[in-house]
Amino acid sequence: MTTEPAPDTLHASADPERLALVIRLDGADGAQPARFVLVREDDDGPLRLLDVAAPTFDASVDEVVASVLRTRLGVDPAGEVAECAERRPRRSARWREGHVGVGWVRAVAVTVDAALDPAPSVVGVEALTLDEAEAALATSLERALLRDGAALLEG
Repeated sequence: MTTEPAPDTLHASADPERLALVIRLDGADGAQPARFVLVREDDDGPLRLLDVAAPTFDASVDEVVASVLRTRLGVDPAGEVAECAERRPRRSARWREGHVGVGWVRAVAVTVDAALDPAPSVVGVEALTLDEAEAALATSLERALLRDGAALLEG
């Protein structure tokens, strides 16, 4: 899989970009491994990373991530948002143009430390260890994004 450095600004990108949120639950002491949040948005759907469109206009990545965490999972970030410097290609529907093209996605990592209170649109939420989360994800792209985000949180 190829990667590309992220543009200096998300506002100027001609290619659609999404952010995959790698969410770590805080509170794990030394004996407990870190846990990562995966969501299920329909009864039959697989567990996946929560994702969101990249910010536009005057919004920052921090503001977008905080808003999504609040509205979708009922929590606030416990620390700073870390953005991966590289983005990965993905198929992206371009409805206005009437076709599917290539867009981009990159990992954005954040830690939360409160109990999750998911919105009704989120059917299921699971907090899994890194190995469990990696095994639960359906695509190699999401597994790579999870590893990207986990590395940001460790470093």
